[in-house]
Amino acid sequence: MYIPSLLFGATNSCISASGADSSGVFYSGSQIWEYYKFSSTGSHELTIHSGSTSNAKVLIVAGGGAGGFTEFNGEALNETAGGGGAGGVVFTDARLGPGSYNLYVGDGAPYSGSEGENSWININYIPTELPDAYAPTASQITAEGGGFGGYFLNINNTTTGKVDASAGGSGGGGCASVRFAPGGGYTIANSNGGRTNQGFEGGDPQGPFCLSSTERTATGGGGAGGASDDTDCITSAGYQTPGGEGLAFNVDGNPTWYAYGGASMRSGVWEAATPDTGSQSSRAYGAGGWGRSASYGSGNEPRQGVIVVMVPACATECTTYQFGGGASGGTLEYIDCVTGQLQSSSLSAGENAVICNYVIPGQYPATTGTITSVISGSCNTETPFEPISGSSSCEAYIFAAGDGGGTATYTLCDAGGETTEPLSAGEEVVRCITSGSSRGISGAGSSINFFYNCGS
Repeated sequence: MYIPSLLFGATNSCISASGADSSGVFYSGSQIWEYYKFSSTGSHELTIHSGSTSNAKVLIVAGGGAGGFTEFNGEALNETAGGGGAGGVVFTDARLGPGSYNLYVGDGAPYSGSEGENSWININYIPTELPDAYAPTASQITAEGGGFGGYFLNINNTTTGKVDASAGGSGGGGCASVRFAPGGGYTIANSNGGRTNQGFEGGDPQGPFCLSSTERTATGGGGAGGASDDTDCITSAGYQTPGGEGLAFNVDGNPTWYAYGGASMRSGVWEAATPDTGSQSSRAYGAGGWGRSASYGSGNEPRQGVIVVMVPACATECTTYQFGGGASGGTLEYIDCVTGQLQSSSLSAGENAVICNYVIPGQYPATTGTITSVISGSCNTETPFEPISGSSSCEAYIFAAGDGGGTATYTLCDAGGETTEPLSAGEEVVRCITSGSSRGISGAGSSINFFYNCGS
């Protein structure tokens, strides 16, 4: 792996990369992002062919831990099992430059009593912003696999008859059972904890008000967003608890849940986290496995992890559109090709505007009403978008009227309200305007083009 030392403190430039299972572009948080997603398990390599950035973000999700599997049968009403812990989650800033970055996407646990696999990436990061609890080795950032849920091996009331849950990114849930072995008895398979800043603990199967000699209980695995609740044994639902909640991130244009704890199982009833009620194929990346037993074998298996690398997109897909208000006008949303900011404008009936905007297929530009659009050319640039810093950040634009003239609309830098300026046929003017403010020009064939930075 090669990462140049000059990357730290270097100027951001446009990234060109390959190697991911899937990639795309989306707008979020006043920024256009390009993402590279690694969703198949095993080893991968992200190759940066050119460019660098100190503003990358990385989501790392480990594989979920197995739910407990209670093996004894013939006592179905007493069979309980804890849910598996979710895979650990790391979301951090990073720096990228030309070179190859090795990474590994961990699988969900393959069988009862096993943890999920770790996920990791070898990448430069900003040390002061990476908590010690992530425990990177050299330049490797690791998310820890989820712990497995507690369960029972046989009907003997001995310490060898139960398996406590294990720790992990999130810890596995526990369970307790009245054991109708010769002489009777009662056994608890304890829950376990999660790694700080990556996940949470499984629930305590003998929480408040439970009577340790009579109560059958089970708790879910911890999630990346919270612990599983403890049992309280007051109400019917209080004898078992759902898996801990996950976390939601938008790393590919779709806000998505990740890494919730696995459901507990008590006498054939499963208690799942709120998002975790669908089929195996709909489970979140990093989800812990559901508890089950010899008598009650259904339930969802733990889910694999995922790694997503996000970099600021560059203005390489900018296109000039000519918009027309049509019969009744409407609204127009587009991404400004200089600032990378989402803008909204209104067009009246019959009004025209020519705008250089960043195109995200199926999303932007977007129109309502009777507004029509025609692609009139390319206005691509090869520069990274920079955040808007306020009204004192100003930019000069060339407003050029078409053959029939037009009217320019803009907000002069630090001058307050919006200004309109009629332009004659073929006339061009340069105006220093507030960065990110609305601007437009009417008239067929009219155009607006960035000229230079004119900050006051």
